[in-house]
Amino acid sequence: MPNLIVRLAAVLAMVCAPAFAQDQEADPPYHLALETAVGAGELDRLEGWQEALPDAVADLGEAPEQHIAEAAAQVLALVNMETRPLGDPGDIVGDWSARTLLVDGLGAYSYPYFPARIYREGRALVFDKNSGSQRHRGLMADTGQDRYLFAGALYYRDEEPRLHSAHMAGSPDPERDALAWVYRLAPDHYLMAFAPRGGQHRLYELRR
Repeated sequence: MPNLIVRLAAVLAMVCAPAFAQDQEADPPYHLALETAVGAGELDRLEGWQEALPDAVADLGEAPEQHIAEAAAQVLALVNMETRPLGDPGDIVGDWSARTLLVDGLGAYSYPYFPARIYREGRALVFDKNSGSQRHRGLMADTGQDRYLFAGALYYRDEEPRLHSAHMAGSPDPERDALAWVYRLAPDHYLMAFAPRGGQHRLYELRR
């Protein structure tokens, strides 16, 4: 854990340095630095998720297992909700409850809520879900298009937290990289839609 904190502090120092070197209004938007770090090819994986996910649910057919059918219905209801403007930048900061919804070739699954939090570090936001068996940590930025960009990494309960490969020194693992769009559904309700990977679609539903 201390090593990751040192790396995260170093990453944030680099991406936030222009804020101290220039007038804030002269700075390019922070999301441009994040997009440049992860690369256009990676960002392309995020596009089209809204069309691909319902198709993946439809491919499940009439699932005989009730829990799969219920999870599929929850996924569709969530992705069909109207998104709202992000509002005040401070609205998303704080403690959250996050649950995972997954869709893959075998079914759809929903999991219980676990604690998560979002906090500020310089010009960046940090998303940190460090509970449950599957966890994510990474940087977030307002894209100016009523959605945040998240660039982080997946790690497991018995592992040290990771960051996106673009922000890891020494032991990057692109297979663990995770990108997501984060949308506001209501004042205390957000949707985090991850880029599909290996035929798997992942959502986080965030609630206060």
